[in-house]
Amino acid sequence: MLSSRLVMKKLFGIFVFLICINALTAYTDKPVIIHIDKSKQLDTNGFNIGKEIVNATYQLIIEEKISLYLSPRKESRISASSLMAIESSNSVDFKKVKDVFFHEYWTSNRRKTLFTIVGISFVAKSKAGENISLGYIDLKEAWPHFGAMKVYMNENGNAGMNITEAMYSRRYRFNIIQFGRKDFKAKPYKSIQCRKRAFNGKKEREALAPFKRNKRVKYLIQQRTSEPTEIGNLIYTNIASFLNQNKQVLLNIGGGKYFDYKTLKNDVAVTRIEVVEHISEFKEGGLNSEIQELLIYVNNKPLNPVSLKTLLIWDIIFNFNSIDDVLRGKKFNYTLLELNSVFIPEEESDWYRQGIKTYDWSRLSYFVESYRKKNK
Repeated sequence: MLSSRLVMKKLFGIFVFLICINALTAYTDKPVIIHIDKSKQLDTNGFNIGKEIVNATYQLIIEEKISLYLSPRKESRISASSLMAIESSNSVDFKKVKDVFFHEYWTSNRRKTLFTIVGISFVAKSKAGENISLGYIDLKEAWPHFGAMKVYMNENGNAGMNITEAMYSRRYRFNIIQFGRKDFKAKPYKSIQCRKRAFNGKKEREALAPFKRNKRVKYLIQQRTSEPTEIGNLIYTNIASFLNQNKQVLLNIGGGKYFDYKTLKNDVAVTRIEVVEHISEFKEGGLNSEIQELLIYVNNKPLNPVSLKTLLIWDIIFNFNSIDDVLRGKKFNYTLLELNSVFIPEEESDWYRQGIKTYDWSRLSYFVESYRKKNK
């Protein structure tokens, strides 16, 4: 048997080895620059982070809500008019910038990685293929605006994400071009190794925005006037009855734009009802829906959106059920109008509805595309 002293020496050696390994792979506030190529982003993520950043930044610069600096040193500013002059003299367009660079600080050890994004640089290509710097923004100025700006989300993505959340989701393609003083020009493969070490699956990754599996859906309830007791028809007639019995409510939710007490002598008809809801997947299967609002049209005129909270206060009953129960149950005909930020053609509504129920949510566009090809 090994003596206790020998065992202790071996354990001490392992301990020292682990400390050395951790020291070699651990770092604090390491300056890092990552490159995002707008043309190489995956549509299965639902958004193009490069495109969103470029469009939002240009808008904020032109509106003079944030400063554009010549470089990360922030020694001099570029005004909106100067930016336009740079674009004109070099025949480039800021809105068409393909290459975006995040300036970050990373802290990492064996257990977790933390990253903070502090600024963004923009580089355009001239017709001659030269790199044209279009400046740098400090995110301390931009965060309040980015947090209020929703990203355009295709049918594959998740609803309600703002630009800040999209940036911190890390659900986009990027390459490390500078890590401290290393630039990886001689050995590009080491950039990939560096990224894997920092963001491997076993590590806890702090600062990542939560990635919720949900979608924004907007649909039109179809009214079947030939069947008075059909639930879809009851939604129309019962809401119309409530509004006609409560004219002040009708005027308060937008009816005042079209009517007043003098012109509102006859009853109005509810001619169209659109529903906006968020849907999510249960882990055990099935869908959960959260009604956001109704868009009600009277006499073909749109009223203001009505929240679920307001609808429940109205206390309209449909076959002993609340409006929330009825809409969640969906025992009526409806046509999908929008999925996230995407308009859905009427002829593709059923394909998308089937895809939502049966297919991978991050690949819905591919599911529908297969139906398009079959029906050509």
